[in-house]
Amino acid sequence: MVQHVTHFSKVRPLHGAITPSQKPNLTKQTWLNGTYQDSMETYLNEHTGFRPAMVRLNNQLEYHLFDVAKGKEIIIGDNNCLYGIDYIKAATGEDFMGASFIEEKVDQIKRSSDFLASKGTELVILLAPGKGTFYPEYIPERFPHINDSLNIDFYAKELNKQGVKVINAHSWFKEMKDSSEHCLYPLHGIHWSSYGHALVQDSLENYFENLFEADLPDYTITGLEQSTHARSTDNDMEKGCNLITKLPPEVLTYPIIAYNSERKVKPKMIAVGDSFFWNLLNDCNVMFDDLHFYYYFHEDHHVSQSNMELIEESHPLEQHLENADVVMLVITDAQLPRMGWGFFDAIDELQ
Repeated sequence: MVQHVTHFSKVRPLHGAITPSQKPNLTKQTWLNGTYQDSMETYLNEHTGFRPAMVRLNNQLEYHLFDVAKGKEIIIGDNNCLYGIDYIKAATGEDFMGASFIEEKVDQIKRSSDFLASKGTELVILLAPGKGTFYPEYIPERFPHINDSLNIDFYAKELNKQGVKVINAHSWFKEMKDSSEHCLYPLHGIHWSSYGHALVQDSLENYFENLFEADLPDYTITGLEQSTHARSTDNDMEKGCNLITKLPPEVLTYPIIAYNSERKVKPKMIAVGDSFFWNLLNDCNVMFDDLHFYYYFHEDHHVSQSNMELIEESHPLEQHLENADVVMLVITDAQLPRMGWGFFDAIDELQ
């Protein structure tokens, strides 16, 4: 109670997408209809003194005594490898959509690619690695493989078969896993490591220079730093667990990057993607001009203008597409059941 009233001791807030409730206003109407009482109960519960510390204590006990992570849909694997449940489903085949569904979806993607090409815009699909398929050895035994057919394998095969431009970082990461001297995928994060996405960004420069036959801004890895202190998103899942003590550290590698944009060609890009593109966003903003990021095809982040608007019916999609030189769709295997998030349906409506 003293902490709640005086805040005499600073308490580290909980990590995650938490919107704190506001203290309700007492009026005759809110008192009589009961909304004041309900809102005040919620407010007092969330603002109890030392509540974040008590939540962390409870989470710590659940984690170490019962192998339960209190973060949203986080699964604890062997070696303290943290997974999102959708990544496990993607690795075990539980979310397999079926060959006919995938063939029809790729047919649609091919139509979109041809339509964009007629407008002078390239379509490129970047298949990002998924944690479950990268670390299958740490998935708990209670998640058995129920289907040897995986969405990622069928999509990669069918996209190549139909001539859609694909950058398959998923298979590339698996090939590098045993030979890489540096961590490609952190145990305590949901995304590729800082080192891993730097390799992808370096490959993107080479890929798009060949695609456009132009000299794009240089992205150069000039050095490497190693640390057991995670940076950026390398421990985002651990943060979501809201524990008191940190999990056993791993050695992570952080590239030192140099850019050169002088007298370089900067194509205009629209990126459609899941959260894996956030790691690439700043570097792509250097490489490309007038960058739009369609996050889950729900939000339009106009990076150069530093603004965001929701993608609704009135959104000028056709205008943006006509202005772009390339559309790059970035997706990990956990999102393949929702391929495109409606983007390709929207293109169908433009044809």
